[in-house]
Amino acid sequence: MNTKSQIEVFKNSLTAAFNAISGGAAQVNLLFEAADKSNHRPGEAEFFSDTSSLVVAFPEELSREQIGYIRGSLDFAALKLRWHDDADNAPPPPNLLATAIMAAAEDARVEAVGRRYMKGAGENLQTRLEHEWRDKLEISGLAGNQPKIIADCIGLVILEEAGFTAPAAADLVMKSYGRFIKAKITPYLPKLKANFENQRKFGEIMLEVIKSLQFPEAAPTEKQLVQNDEHPEEEAAENSPQASSEVMQGLNALAAALQEENNPDKSGQPLPAADKGQENDNIEPAPRNIIHVTNAPHHEYRPYTAIFDRAVNAEELAGHEELTELRRQLDMKLSELKNVTNKLAYKLQRKLLARQAKAWDFGLEEGLLDSARLSRIVSDPGYTHIYKWEKETIYNDTVVTLLIDNSGSMRGRPITVAALSADILARTLERCRIKTEVLGFTTAEWKGGKLRKLWMKNGSPAYPGRLNDLLHIIYKSAGTPWHRAKRNLGLMLKEGLLKENIDGEAILWAASRLAMRPEKRRILMVISDGAPVDDSTLSVMGGTYLDNHLRQTINMVEGGTDIELLAIGIGHDVTGYYKRAVTIREVEQLGDAMIGQLSELI
Repeated sequence: MNTKSQIEVFKNSLTAAFNAISGGAAQVNLLFEAADKSNHRPGEAEFFSDTSSLVVAFPEELSREQIGYIRGSLDFAALKLRWHDDADNAPPPPNLLATAIMAAAEDARVEAVGRRYMKGAGENLQTRLEHEWRDKLEISGLAGNQPKIIADCIGLVILEEAGFTAPAAADLVMKSYGRFIKAKITPYLPKLKANFENQRKFGEIMLEVIKSLQFPEAAPTEKQLVQNDEHPEEEAAENSPQASSEVMQGLNALAAALQEENNPDKSGQPLPAADKGQENDNIEPAPRNIIHVTNAPHHEYRPYTAIFDRAVNAEELAGHEELTELRRQLDMKLSELKNVTNKLAYKLQRKLLARQAKAWDFGLEEGLLDSARLSRIVSDPGYTHIYKWEKETIYNDTVVTLLIDNSGSMRGRPITVAALSADILARTLERCRIKTEVLGFTTAEWKGGKLRKLWMKNGSPAYPGRLNDLLHIIYKSAGTPWHRAKRNLGLMLKEGLLKENIDGEAILWAASRLAMRPEKRRILMVISDGAPVDDSTLSVMGGTYLDNHLRQTINMVEGGTDIELLAIGIGHDVTGYYKRAVTIREVEQLGDAMIGQLSELI
């Protein structure tokens, strides 16, 4: 469905379905905006503030999944027009985390009512949920933006109470948080279900639910966070520690309740270990690969606040023309090393493909002629099952993440070779049917940025923790084909991008993204030229602060998950950090080292 006439027919059908589902609740103009010129994800639909117009980010090419997502986005928007009225909202909740929970619960209520009466929209709405949860977790992982994830998880619990299924993409989240949330709000679920069609009453019951979760009541509202129209950024920064503290208090309340639930004796002490061979039916094991990040005491690692941290797609850091030019520069360097890069790609592909066992389907009516069955034609001229076809075999159910140090010390030859090697590896592994993700990590500023300014503005309290703004970059996600992401890899050559490196939190981020992947084998390869360095943090917290956290993180990933972690140190011995690591002295050895490590491991 990519011809002009087909697209126009599709848009007309979308408009007709939207008007029918909304039931004429309001006159809304549908505006189809080119996705590549929009600030929204392809297929996403969002109202203008006065709900007079609904903007749909329309992709240039439509896949079956995108068609389902667009339909689901519009169906949900129509349902919200029909069954939600701002005038019927319950009194505003006491704080920001509670507000997020109320919004997620109301969305779940609207969807539940809509699915009840508009059964034909159910498949589209489910596609929308799957798509949005996958995008949500792919960008930040389970460890990122936990308050929003917990709020949305509460929404899924309510949707399940209505008899509908949570999306498969949220399976690990539901296993991690869902059991606890259900235990806390189960007494309220029947009342919520009975009032799905009474928005006001439903909201009042949700306020009781939020109160039962014991969030702090003295916390800033959204309006209080940005009050100065002339300097909104400064005003937000001034109040953000309170907001961050409020969110963390809420999360701590959830964590404390979960700990209490798992300690029936209420003593606060862990339960005694069960004897070997015995099962404890009351405690469900935590899902594998989930990285839990807690609010640590002041002497342990933590950020002063995470409000300035960003995990972004490469396209958000440079315009289309700039990315195209940077990729051209990378291609020029690639052509200079053409013989070397081709040799590396061939070497890895040969090693991987050589291990694939060929398998055939026999007795087919079409395909390649099977010489072993030719004699059957002589004895039975009507016999037609004389063909065979090679099965499409996948080498391994594997995903590989390359996490590349984007610090200033990598500037020049090291970052160029790292980008080239990532490009070679992504292309080659894709040919071998192995998913590959390329990530980068640095900081938004030198020497602290907004985070340090905020800390100083608040009187420079002792033991602030990490004092710089993280910048995590997604060059290529595992689900994106290489040809669509190759332009992004040129961003590593962008002047001014490379700053400082906080390795521990970058590994947590990458590992959390890997934890959401469906593949059975998950491999994380870290490429760095040294120990973590951030002058802002180290000048206040001491020279071993980041180093200690990196070691703790590595131990947790290596010992507490099934992620296979390996590292390559460029001019720096990293064997003291990682169990599986190599050190190279010349950056030209990077490609060989990466391929050697992966081919040996896989």
